[in-house]
Amino acid sequence: MHPTPHRSADRPRSPTAAALLCLALGAMAPAHADDAAHADNIPRAVFTSSAPFVLPLTVSDGDGQRLANLSAVSLGGGRFVSRCGELSGRFEAIDGTASRLLAVTARDPDSELCLLESPELAALPAVPTAPTPQAGSRVFALGNALGLGTGISEGVVSKLHRQGEDARIQFTAAIAAGSEGGGLFDTEGRLVGIIDRPLEGGQNVNLAVPAARLDDIAARAALRSAQRSERDALIARADELRAARDWTGLREHAQAWVTRHPQDAEALRARAEAAEAASELAAARADYRQALAQAADLKAAAFGLWRTQFALNDNDALQTAQTLTERWPADVDAWISLSRSHAMRQDADAAERAARRALAMQPWNVASHYLLGWLAQSRGDNLAWLHHQSAVWELAPSSAPALMGYVDALIANGRVARAMALIDAFPDHDSNGDLLYARGLVLIAAKRPGDALTTLRRSLEHTPSNPAWVWKALGDASYGLGMLPQAVDAYRKAVQGAPEQEGWRWALAVALKDALMLDEAMDLFSEWTTRWPDSPDGWRQTGVVLHMRGQYAQANTHYQRSLELEARQPLVWHLLMESYTAMGRPDDVRRAWLRLRELDPAQAEVARLCCIVPLEVGAR
Repeated sequence: MHPTPHRSADRPRSPTAAALLCLALGAMAPAHADDAAHADNIPRAVFTSSAPFVLPLTVSDGDGQRLANLSAVSLGGGRFVSRCGELSGRFEAIDGTASRLLAVTARDPDSELCLLESPELAALPAVPTAPTPQAGSRVFALGNALGLGTGISEGVVSKLHRQGEDARIQFTAAIAAGSEGGGLFDTEGRLVGIIDRPLEGGQNVNLAVPAARLDDIAARAALRSAQRSERDALIARADELRAARDWTGLREHAQAWVTRHPQDAEALRARAEAAEAASELAAARADYRQALAQAADLKAAAFGLWRTQFALNDNDALQTAQTLTERWPADVDAWISLSRSHAMRQDADAAERAARRALAMQPWNVASHYLLGWLAQSRGDNLAWLHHQSAVWELAPSSAPALMGYVDALIANGRVARAMALIDAFPDHDSNGDLLYARGLVLIAAKRPGDALTTLRRSLEHTPSNPAWVWKALGDASYGLGMLPQAVDAYRKAVQGAPEQEGWRWALAVALKDALMLDEAMDLFSEWTTRWPDSPDGWRQTGVVLHMRGQYAQANTHYQRSLELEARQPLVWHLLMESYTAMGRPDDVRRAWLRLRELDPAQAEVARLCCIVPLEVGAR
């Protein structure tokens, strides 16, 4: 290795440079010349002494096509410094009329400077260097501006910029493309900086890397190379663990990684994925967020953040999904995420627009069809639901979940025989717990609750994906057969397995009421009215339970509250009439009957027989 050149403070300047500078400044002006005349000679003297150290540099591709014009400064012994950035290709320095090939030996990751070597230029001495000048100091820029050869421009140091160990000299001397890698010199012809690229939109606002940074370019490059190799190995190991779905191993690997490199976005992402796989969603969300704070364009972390927010019902999920579509507008999954986020907010129109955008981008996308089918089901459009579920099934004909979704849509459209035929044609349908569950639903729809019970019990024996759903179907079948204790037991297990399914708690409450387990039913219905006070359903059912207990006055209060929220409830008017009858309030019975007759004449006739006729008979 060639020795690193010493700064001018450590040794005398190159004799060649000193001789040239003395000739330029001393011999060119008589002793009696005034200071102004002397100052006018400085640019010429600096150029004369320093230009030999600054060579024009070209970079070409394999076909000889020129990629860039640059400048290079001699460090002696055939070594040079320039600003190469990530440029690669054929580097050639122009030495007089000759072209010399240079090889890049190191790249500084912090400043984008590079070291180059050419044995053919080993005789060129090292440029003399000086400490970083202060603001206001006069400086000269020498470089290959616009590829026209080495030239000089004059300015001053505007400011010194420092951030940690990194520093830049801001100066006003004019530079242009091609000046990069050239030298910034002081009035004594000593190198104080290596010129950075011209700033876009800045007039005479230019930067240079201090010459003091030249000594450790190779060391910094080697360190960064080692760090990059270490990081590549860490990322590769994380990828192996992901592929093996070894989430415990990934957690351990990521934790050790984060401990060593707490700001590494990939390390934080790996730890977040392990936490997400373990359903530790809040911790995963925090790590995904921190990873994006370090690397905003880390796509995997951005989608991970959305997934955890969505799973946690986080209001920020919608904003994150919008960011995904803005940053990666061509990614179908981004639009699917946006559709699901709008659906979570119950904005069905916006959800459908986003899903259709995804479908237009990728017509074979299963998730788009599934979402559009779900939205159609939500608005009661069973034909559209069937259309999209059919598309899902056609795109994934070997998928049991796709078949189950199609079966649900077929049942909703009354095509029970078609649903049964599809299940029977699917491989292993007699031993697949999920398909046995689907068959049970078809049998319930076909009004064969006894066969449905047998099939659903077999489903539980074959480990279905969601046993809670099977218990719910068993509850429905048992309830349909009037087997109320069995229905209550099945609904209890369903609610325990999926407590987030609010509708199942309602089904359990109804079964409890009908099985005369009134206290527990009352607790569930009261909870419903507390959580959803503007829903007439809870008030109606609490009224029914009170009615069954003989607490007619309280029952009437609940009936009336239900009717205030929704007046068109013929059955509640009928129940109110029965309650008034039990309380001996004939005038109220008649008023309620007249209102019922306006709403539902058929129900009013049934109520007349039970409540009005006895009043008429009694009046006689």
